[in-house]
Amino acid sequence: EMSSQSGALTRTYYALESFCENMGEKIVPYLPDLVEKLVVMIAHSPTVHGKELAISALGAVSNAAEEAIVPFLGQVMEHLKVYLTAPDTEDGIRLKTQAIDTLSVFARKIGKETFSPMAAECVQLGMANLSSADDPDLRRCIYSLFAAISSTCPEALYPCLDPIVKKMFETLDSTEGMTTEYKNDSIPRFDLDDSVEEGKGEESDDEDESWVITRTSRE
Repeated sequence: EMSSQSGALTRTYYALESFCENMGEKIVPYLPDLVEKLVVMIAHSPTVHGKELAISALGAVSNAAEEAIVPFLGQVMEHLKVYLTAPDTEDGIRLKTQAIDTLSVFARKIGKETFSPMAAECVQLGMANLSSADDPDLRRCIYSLFAAISSTCPEALYPCLDPIVKKMFETLDSTEGMTTEYKNDSIPRFDLDDSVEEGKGEESDDEDESWVITRTSRE
């Protein structure tokens, strides 16, 4: 029964986000009711999944409304800040990841004049979480936040460019979550003698489909 309720809730929020995407600025007249209901869900939903969905929907609403969301920004940020600074528990990371994703929408959509006073604080928030972020999804959202800030207030990133770029290269070098997969449980075999003997065998244009290298680390 709980699984059925969770599925229904997910479909409801998915429909809401789809409507937002299709309506664009036509969503504006509905903003007061939507924001009020979503912040209530963010604050009081009995499940982490429910809170995640509400935060995500708030991002979709803001993406559609753009600068029209500004009058509600104080109310929204009051609730969002709780999860932007959530502890690094499993549930806390899930909520923090979604909250940072929605914060990225604000950075892109509310306009430089409104976002500029928040920009430095958002950069510091991203840096503080990046230094201890072991979760790949959380890191992805932090980088997305930095990208959003760079499109609106790039000057806010200047003091932190060196550590941000260093972290990016560390992430690129990481093999976390990546594996080498072998098709049909086969193990690649290399006959070095045959490959070096001159005049024996010809190169084939066909790919060896028995195995796949997903990444080669940079030296």
